[in-house]
Amino acid sequence: MDVGKEKLPFESDSVDIVFSYHTLEHIDGYLFCLAEIYRVLKHKGLFFISTKGRNPVRERQGDPSYGGQLELRVPSPMSKE
Repeated sequence: MDVGKEKLPFESDSVDIVFSYHTLEHIDGYLFCLAEIYRVLKHKGLFFISTKGRNPVRERQGDPSYGGQLELRVPSPMSKE
């Protein structure tokens, strides 16, 4: 499955937790993938994401300020209102 191009095989608002560990930086269609994660994630669901040593979103947007940090982002419980 190409998660950068294909819809995830889950109903909308059906997943409690999504965990992505060192994968997003390898997906060309990362914005599509993020939109799909948002689609399947339940209201007040959690999305844990970590990228190894860089921020692929900033890097792909040409942001020179991205650093070599490991990031873990957890959305607020109100993120899907």
